[in-house]
Amino acid sequence: MEQKYSTIKTLSFEEVRIKLHKDGPNTIPLHIWDLILMSIKNLRTPIILIDLSILIISLILQAYFEAFLISILIMLQFILSIFDMSLLSKYLFKRDKFNPPLYKSLREDQTQQIKKQDLVEGDIVILKAGDMVPADCEIIKAEDLSIDESLISGNSFPVIKVAPKNPKRHNETNKLYAHTYLVSGNAVVRIIKIGSKVKYAGLISKKLYQKQLSELDLRSNRTLNLIMLFMLLLIMLFILLLLIAGTEFNTISLLLIMSLIISTIPTLFPLLSSLSLLRLILALNKQGFTTLDLNSFEKLAQVDMLCFDKSGTLTTNQLEVIDYDTPIKEELFLIKLNESSIGSSDAFDLAIQRLLQTKKIDFNRDLDYIDHSFDPYLKNSSRKFSNYTIVKGSPEQVLSELQIKDNLDLALKIKTRTQIGERIISLIEIKGKKVEYLGTVFFKDEIKHSVKEEIELGKDMGVNGIMISGDNLNTCIYVGMKTGLIESTDQAIEASQLQYDSPKILKSQLEKYKVIARANPIDKYKILEVLETDHNLAFLGEGINDIPCLKISHIAIVNEQSNELIKKYSDILVDKKDLSLILQAIFSMRGLIISLRKYIEIALVSGFSLLFSTFTLLLLSKTIPINPSQILVLEIIFFIAALQFISKPNNKGIPFVSPNFGIREGKMVLFTLVFIGICLDIISYLLIQNWNLSYFKDFWFLTLGVRNIIFVQLINKSQQGIKTMILELLKLVLFIAMLLIPAIFIFPMYTGTSSPIELHIIALISGLAYAIVLIIIRKFIRQFLNLN
Repeated sequence: MEQKYSTIKTLSFEEVRIKLHKDGPNTIPLHIWDLILMSIKNLRTPIILIDLSILIISLILQAYFEAFLISILIMLQFILSIFDMSLLSKYLFKRDKFNPPLYKSLREDQTQQIKKQDLVEGDIVILKAGDMVPADCEIIKAEDLSIDESLISGNSFPVIKVAPKNPKRHNETNKLYAHTYLVSGNAVVRIIKIGSKVKYAGLISKKLYQKQLSELDLRSNRTLNLIMLFMLLLIMLFILLLLIAGTEFNTISLLLIMSLIISTIPTLFPLLSSLSLLRLILALNKQGFTTLDLNSFEKLAQVDMLCFDKSGTLTTNQLEVIDYDTPIKEELFLIKLNESSIGSSDAFDLAIQRLLQTKKIDFNRDLDYIDHSFDPYLKNSSRKFSNYTIVKGSPEQVLSELQIKDNLDLALKIKTRTQIGERIISLIEIKGKKVEYLGTVFFKDEIKHSVKEEIELGKDMGVNGIMISGDNLNTCIYVGMKTGLIESTDQAIEASQLQYDSPKILKSQLEKYKVIARANPIDKYKILEVLETDHNLAFLGEGINDIPCLKISHIAIVNEQSNELIKKYSDILVDKKDLSLILQAIFSMRGLIISLRKYIEIALVSGFSLLFSTFTLLLLSKTIPINPSQILVLEIIFFIAALQFISKPNNKGIPFVSPNFGIREGKMVLFTLVFIGICLDIISYLLIQNWNLSYFKDFWFLTLGVRNIIFVQLINKSQQGIKTMILELLKLVLFIAMLLIPAIFIFPMYTGTSSPIELHIIALISGLAYAIVLIIIRKFIRQFLNLN
């Protein structure tokens, strides 16, 4: 431990272990009451106000059963809001576990980097400007310390903090509180409270888990507001027509109009979109995706091009030395290899060390040297010792100043080995003005399993790949051909041959070339700058030189093990460079948007078909064709059935989609379906009316449910062609026939002798039973006949 901290008493590792077991992790959970209050806050929307107003009117009119059904709808929204908030808190917690902030802590007189959640009471922590205070602390030492306490006090000006004159007596100026920030200075502090025991835990949890609306949420709300405005204007027009036609209004008429208002607005759409987005993000988080901005995941759906390096993405980057060529004695060359690679975490050096472990040579492991990291422009790195320097890198660069470049045998060997995908580095030793060639090492880098299928799937779904690498052209061509990224050598080029001075020519070149070799950071930036003008680009970066490219990319994806500076410029962090997981995330987000689009389409078709047909029949017959309670029952069933569109969105085979929800796209299809729905409703009404059934309204209520199911299936299968839709309709005929037969015999048993309230209860029970039976029968027939 440094001398200036030697007088501070620190915890032992055993004390830390006991405290961790006793107190748990240093996290602030979202408590149940905070969850409920925040869920209620999220429900302060115009839709809820409309529902509550209709509920109050129903109670005033003594329509208790309708009020009960409206209460169920409001409760559904409240429950979904609680799930939404709980999933948000779960994601934030998992995100912190995946990418936790690290703090310098003193334990047993040793300085360690400790995760925030692993800190315990009594820990000594060293804080610097920019750090967030991890828990409630008391200051031991401080230098020019000022703290941003705006989170807990609302004061935007920094607060000066000092170390206490008497270490046993602390006041507010000597304490730091969790989730405040160091504006300037540094401090040594002792943690006094962690987790939910910190002084401002309640306030912090509310701020921490405060719902930030994503673009998906905002578009959902805008869509819903447009629908609500259009629907209210439409209902006012219908009421005006009814008044002109001389239709008499009574309590039932008023309840009918209020029920139609509820059923026409897809009330749960914003909550379902938010909930489904968080569910998907949690699923992706388990696979190693995390972000600070929820919009980043949504932007994945718009990606149509992936830009990546070869190593670690298409290949395993687990290098293996398979051969070496040297003009000096083998033992001396191996010693030089050890000197150039010992202590390094570079993939080439690790492979060299694995090779040297198999050699029976006593290598010197205690070397004094200065490393110069890999230069992407010179394509080499170096290690300087007291009287000589070893340089290693690409053969054409390292050997360019030596006579060895005229060695045709070595040049031919290098060319032949790169053509089968091997990676090569050469080594030279510089002593003063003397430069000596040490040798060349050949490495094998296996291509990842199934990466070819992933690239083909990406192409089929409109996600093309482009590989920009600093490696040899022949090696890049080999990998590109083996993975299916390119079909011929004509689709690969060295970066130096691209026409950067003419954006138009460069753009046409990039349409042809999908493998670009020997690219330096400037080349890469210029290429991405042109690609980003026509594509939504996802860029996989990991080095400091990639920062400019990360800044201009539509989505910047960075490995979680990368430098902290690089991660600040990322949109999404991944725990490994895996092309299949990135494609799965893209397709999953597309599937989610398509599922939500289907939901809004079905809601619009169902709601507006019922609205138009009900008012049309009301105008024609001057009688109410359906009970308000039945409309509300249909709405509850529809809400439950609609969950299938957000529960498990497809993660494969989803083509490129825009983020709109079908309001601006496919309007004619929606209008056509609404028109068909109105026709079906009116025709079925007139047909059933001629049967002179005593349970007429209940039977028409069932036909509306059948119509909804038909539209659900048609819209669900709409992208699979006419043949699939016809087969789906034939299956539905079978399902409906099996349902209507028992319905014809069940309803007459009750409708003749039942009171109005009993008929409402029968309508509710029959509707729910109808949905349950439908699910059971569909599942049974699928399994029995293997229809799907």
